[in-house]
Amino acid sequence: TRPHKDIRSEAGKLPAGVQWEGKGHSDRVLNCHFAVKSPGIPSHAPVLKKFADANIPVFSELEVALAFCASRDIVAVTGTNGKTTSVHMAASVFKAARRRPRVYGNVGEPLSAGVLKIKAKDTVILEASSYQLEDSRWFRPQAGLILNLTTDHIDHHGTRENYIAAKRNIVAWQGPKDVAVLNLDDPAVLAMHTGAASEV
Repeated sequence: TRPHKDIRSEAGKLPAGVQWEGKGHSDRVLNCHFAVKSPGIPSHAPVLKKFADANIPVFSELEVALAFCASRDIVAVTGTNGKTTSVHMAASVFKAARRRPRVYGNVGEPLSAGVLKIKAKDTVILEASSYQLEDSRWFRPQAGLILNLTTDHIDHHGTRENYIAAKRNIVAWQGPKDVAVLNLDDPAVLAMHTGAASEV
């Protein structure tokens, strides 16, 4: 959590007419069609229960940013360990193939911060954490990589099952023309593809 004075300073850069709140939320936050949750906010936060009770959908920053993305060539990487290394390796492969990779997500700059710089022919390579994936309702990368799975972030997700469910969102809505790259040595990773339509 950032100090209130830092938030106030950032809020001062918002366009005129944009309202904001700090140090908690009033019911004014419910005057919306949908909400975008910062990945760091735990799923048990009281404001999220308010949205649920009001039938207001909550989307991930990742999905909202992708709605404005000119490229549909999306490669997403998740796993408990090795995400950042794998993202940079993938970017090197695409660069060697004379493609223009654009790296975003948990690796550094959020996709929402750079999405308007992405061109239609770019390849977007995303590092996707369980925090980012847990709120995804229809995230469909053309290639989804799951590196490994160990128990992690239980303080945030509550249970191992919730953690796995969040990670599974990287392949859950893929179609038959999409590809899932899985760690064959990890049975938990293989099980995450059960019911998904993508090619392994």
